[in-house]
Amino acid sequence: MALAPAWAPSYRTSTPSQMFAAGLYFLLAPRCQALWTETFDVLMAPIQELIDAHSHCGWANPMDLKVVASTKSDFEAQIEIRADGCGNRLLMMGGFLQCHSVDEHVYHEMMVHPALLTFATLAGRPPHSVFLGGSGDGAGPRELLRWQSLSNVTMVDIDYEVTRFALEWVPGFASGSFEDPRLRLITGDAWIHLKEMPEDQTFDILILDFPDAFDSKELEKLYSKEFYKLCRSHMHDKSVLVTQSGPCAEVTRSGTRAKCWLLEELILPSLTAVFAHVTYSLVHKTLHRAREGRLPPPNGHMESRQEVSV
Repeated sequence: MALAPAWAPSYRTSTPSQMFAAGLYFLLAPRCQALWTETFDVLMAPIQELIDAHSHCGWANPMDLKVVASTKSDFEAQIEIRADGCGNRLLMMGGFLQCHSVDEHVYHEMMVHPALLTFATLAGRPPHSVFLGGSGDGAGPRELLRWQSLSNVTMVDIDYEVTRFALEWVPGFASGSFEDPRLRLITGDAWIHLKEMPEDQTFDILILDFPDAFDSKELEKLYSKEFYKLCRSHMHDKSVLVTQSGPCAEVTRSGTRAKCWLLEELILPSLTAVFAHVTYSLVHKTLHRAREGRLPPPNGHMESRQEVSV
């Protein structure tokens, strides 16, 4: 059975277990809690396979890994490329892991492809236009441009030094996407760009891949009701918007979880004030806790990042 229309790209993860390891969406709504608890062992298995396969690479404490290159961003944040014992590279900013060459596809495939497939189902046609906010490392546009139906991808990122540095040291993240004529890269503020855009310009898809807004009023505004209203003004009735919404603390074997501040305190209240239909899903990654340098043990817990679609 075909899992996607012929015009949709194929994915590097195709088996059921790989699909979960690559970030299979799983809702943690209260009605799903029992199902989550009962199936945790099965769902954790592919994640553990990924950890075991790279356990010899020295991931125990990413902050202790060798610094291959470093620079300052246009906004004075420290950017580093670190390498593990197997030669895999990590992109870090301000002491936090942004992307790891082993598992960044977990996040980026699931940020992009479900949204575009959802649009195709709603609209009865493949998507043609995308607004992408952030994603300066290049992995977001890489996944988008696998869709041959796209004729226009407008990408706005405020910090070009991140893009330049990633292209130099981890070119596989972008994989040539910035050379694709369908991509228009704009260095600037996404809020200002959308505000100055003609009112009648709309996009099939809006993807917001901004950093977490902890302790940053400038970033907080990109998760606000006012910003989502601005996004909505550039959507038509079949458009889909998806945003990354931060880490969700730990999801334990018993099914409990700590409060997801960015999602529950900021994003969901803002989105539900603007959009009639909002859903969120977990995308599991193995390597997010770079500052603490901990990986999820086989019988322990793992951290999840969330993505919200409207």
